Amino acid sequence: MTKTALWLPVLAVAATAYWSKVPERALSTAPAGPRPGRPECPHDWDFKGGQMAAVGPTINVPEFHDCQRFIVYVHGEPRYDSLYAIFATDSLAMLDTMLAQLDTGETGSVALAAAEVYAEGIYPLLGIRTPFSCLYLFRVRRVWHAKMVSVGRAEYDCSQPINPTQVTGTELEVRPEQLKDFYDSDYPPVARWDWDPEHHQQYIGIKCGAAWCEVGASRFVGTRHPDLPLVVPPKLRRTRMIKGWYDQQFLASTSPSGEATPSRIWGTIYPDSGLNDYDTIKVFKRGIWVSVAQVALEDLSGLANPPNPYKKRMNLDFTHSNGRFNTIYLCHGNKGECEPTVAAACDGDGLWWGKVEDATPEDGSPALFMCTVRRPHDALGYHVPGTARWRWLASDETTWKRCDAGCCELH
Repeated sequence: MTKTALWLPVLAVAATAYWSKVPERALSTAPAGPRPGRPECPHDWDFKGGQMAAVGPTINVPEFHDCQRFIVYVHGEPRYDSLYAIFATDSLAMLDTMLAQLDTGETGSVALAAAEVYAEGIYPLLGIRTPFSCLYLFRVRRVWHAKMVSVGRAEYDCSQPINPTQVTGTELEVRPEQLKDFYDSDYPPVARWDWDPEHHQQYIGIKCGAAWCEVGASRFVGTRHPDLPLVVPPKLRRTRMIKGWYDQQFLASTSPSGEATPSRIWGTIYPDSGLNDYDTIKVFKRGIWVSVAQVALEDLSGLANPPNPYKKRMNLDFTHSNGRFNTIYLCHGNKGECEPTVAAACDGDGLWWGKVEDATPEDGSPALFMCTVRRPHDALGYHVPGTARWRWLASDETTWKRCDAGCCELH
């Protein structure tokens, strides 16, 4: 019910703060109603047929986008609401340059879409209505601004520049973060849903030039990232400190009847620091296991012995600050080359396999081998960024991560 990614515990907030009563204004107004079995979120799109024109050919590449059912509160208790997908536009990498050319005086008279949102519900806090909305960014004297504009059911082309003062929408607060010793290319051209732990509401994270912008309702509180010292290798600092590379959220808990509810397990998935550059010829050689992601699970329930359904499902242990992470590996090759202990063939695209080593290997527990489905994007014409994220499912979470010019999902 949420997204796929690698995780690191980064919230130093008391567990009770997450689950205290939330103002009624944080509630969405639409009922939940996801349909299982979607290969993408919420389905495969056809941009050549006019769908999501501003997003372009990356529309079905999960590393660029994000999708999940939002969490809302009813009588102080969290539950899943409707499904929301945010798609980064294919011009996001150059959006600040394009704005500078169109609005040389930074008067705020020109805005460009940074993302398009598909929604199966209504989320007033972000100005999102069914089914399509455009998220526009613009600058006024070097200060970033954002406006969410609902465009209804028409497949509206968000890629056209607008004057934000002449369209009706919801103005949102923008907070750019430009980290020391990072440059434009260090910020991936992607969009993410994020979570305000104080007000219990969703907000947006997205690239904005040589910075990462958090976009949300007025006075929202953002999640924090670790602050790694400069002696840490640059690519490792990048994937742990710039939010676009990694993904985190509350994971789902599924009842015996199949009903999914938000658990109190905070999951963070980080890509391997070299994943952005790995290719099949030099790195994903046949029969070689390659580390692609690290996963942290943090229990925020406050229970002495909290349940962990993801131990059985994906061999993921609870982790601790400054401790060892769970690690995900991929192997490209046939069963004899990779020697996984699973019986079935895993996919039809060159045979990719997954392995999860838990965070406490000293306890003698074996690694879990899993099937991996790879979706090739070799003809995309875009570099697939080496990001990792949670993948929305109707029952629980699994993960997406880059595997050369493709996307690999563990099963």
